[in-house]
Amino acid sequence: MSQSRGYSLAEIVARLGGELVGDGNVTVCQVAPLERAGADEIGFISQAKYLKQLQGSRAGAVILAPDAREATLLPRILSPNPYLYFARVSALLNPPPPVRPGIHPRATVAATAVVDSTAEIQAGAVVDEGARVGARSVVGPNAVIGKNTVVGEDCRLYANVTVYQDCRIGRRVILHSG
Repeated sequence: MSQSRGYSLAEIVARLGGELVGDGNVTVCQVAPLERAGADEIGFISQAKYLKQLQGSRAGAVILAPDAREATLLPRILSPNPYLYFARVSALLNPPPPVRPGIHPRATVAATAVVDSTAEIQAGAVVDEGARVGARSVVGPNAVIGKNTVVGEDCRLYANVTVYQDCRIGRRVILHSG
């Protein structure tokens, strides 16, 4: 779990939208399933059949659909799509590490490859002949970018990802191994 700064519910709603019900000063630092959430964590329920999970929850707040407004006294954010909203809160609370531009000395980058100066190529990564890596993209440890492959801007290719030759990866794409 990454360390993240806390956000008040009011700050979250100001950034992501939704309707705040209850104390907007409640600060959450992480997301968690309702059955394990603590006072500084936020959970969600996307289907009415799971509303009973609110009973006894120690969560600091919860994300619910508008029709579940009265299901709890916990501070809550109402959203038409609680699952998507929860994912957006998770991304807010768990930002990726910043890009550290450069090519690690233990990476292999072919002479004909083009790596943007703002991209990061980590140890053990391979960027093959004619491949291109876009601005602010990260190629993780032991990842392989095949011959003539293009990786767009602001991408994250985590450890051990393999992208075969002649592929095109768009902008803001995240790839995990496996």
